[in-house]
Amino acid sequence: SSGINAEWPLRPGEISSGNVMKSFKDHELAVTCVRWVVVATGTMLSLRDNAPLAVSSSDDNMIIVRDPWQGVILRKYSLPEELHGFCTLTYFDLLLPTTSDELSPGFGKCRVVMGTVNGYVIVRDLETGEVEFCERVHQGSIEGLWGRTGGSFATCSSDCTVQVHWLEADEGKLRS
Repeated sequence: SSGINAEWPLRPGEISSGNVMKSFKDHELAVTCVRWVVVATGTMLSLRDNAPLAVSSSDDNMIIVRDPWQGVILRKYSLPEELHGFCTLTYFDLLLPTTSDELSPGFGKCRVVMGTVNGYVIVRDLETGEVEFCERVHQGSIEGLWGRTGGSFATCSSDCTVQVHWLEADEGKLRS
């Protein structure tokens, strides 16, 4: 027996339809999450008008930001130093700039929000890598994380809770 379910038509490495346009192997361990996003022109990460970014996270505790068309890694971030060897990255999402800074002062930049198996939330400026927030907000593993435009995001955890957060602009504080 090959170990492949006869009912399933695909074997490892096969694709049922379409073509693989690009494939990257930059992480050392299992890739756990990926986001595809177009960042506004004029930001440091925007290489050209309407340039997409592919952002991925992994059990190796790395977030990799790349230009998928050029194949270039633009940024590579790990968990903050104080969490090394203590936490494993689970999920992440992006907090994208608002369309008007008047509506949400301080949120004219891209941020990445990361969750860990130990209930920590880390917020980094996606362009500079600066850690803006790092704190344990759940008693269990973060099992899902969803970002919104501006500074709001939600987390769910194995501690049986869902939390909605708002990152205070330029203060590094969360309001829940």
